[in-house]
Amino acid sequence: MGDLSKKLKTISVSAFFIHGEADVLIPAQAGIATARTVRHAKLEIIPGMGHMIFNNELKQNLLLY
Repeated sequence: MGDLSKKLKTISVSAFFIHGEADVLIPAQAGIATARTVRHAKLEIIPGMGHMIFNNELKQNLLLY
């Protein structure tokens, strides 16, 4: 897929990224780097969470966003 950082920098709307700390498919560092690249980004890293999100509190936060 290549380097998407140039395209990510063009995002002008707010974005909410959710990442699992224990994600082995896409490491949390990738989520951190992505959130730093997008201007109006919020990042939530869920401790102990893998690639799939099963967390009711997080679902509530997402609905509030």
